[in-house]
Amino acid sequence: MELKIINVSKSLQRRLILNNISIDMVSSRVYGIVGRNGSGKTMLFKAVSGLMNIDKGKILVDGKELHNDIAVIPNLGIVLENADLYPEYSAVENLRLLARIKNVIDDNDIFRAIERVGLDPMLRPKYSVIELPALPVQKQPNIMTTGNC
Repeated sequence: MELKIINVSKSLQRRLILNNISIDMVSSRVYGIVGRNGSGKTMLFKAVSGLMNIDKGKILVDGKELHNDIAVIPNLGIVLENADLYPEYSAVENLRLLARIKNVIDDNDIFRAIERVGLDPMLRPKYSVIELPALPVQKQPNIMTTGNC
């Protein structure tokens, strides 16, 4: 998949949040979006995910324009800041709930994903207390996140 963000701008209450942003991204690469609080990281992710319309510019996915040719990016997963999911459930239980949305993965896929980031899927701690171990750059999962870096 190729994602092109072309000259994207967005204002909220007459304040310019995104100013002529252009980025090219391709699948299988890891990208980091870094910036201070209030710099527009979350707004950029909201725009790319289709949760927010932009004032100017284009967002293209494999040549198809978001909000014109497609409504959302197919198979996009995004977690914006302060996502609590279900704190009373374990990581496996939360992932099972999410997996049911599209029914494209099973428990084996969930267990492998948890093991891939160095966790034991059989542990029962709630996701909010799990700390992911540091991974070498080449093994980092493809995750888009916002917040303080």
